[in-house]
Amino acid sequence: MSEIVGAERQWGVGAYGDPIDVRVGSLVQWTHPNCQTKGVILKVKENGYSAHIHWFDHEGSGEYPLNHKLLKLVSK
Repeated sequence: MSEIVGAERQWGVGAYGDPIDVRVGSLVQWTHPNCQTKGVILKVKENGYSAHIHWFDHEGSGEYPLNHKLLKLVSK
């Protein structure tokens, strides 16, 4: 979970390019080799570059950049 928290606090690290195309209810995956988890999009920010994600196998949730290289779309 520390990898997820770290990415949440450091938007510039790993965030680049166009955001993945998600909507509320989309399933996403965090793909760090030491911390792989899946989550659901609860809210997409108006700018389309960040979203509030609830992680299934970790406590809590948070806002993440949708253009982070470790965040992948599983199901729209």
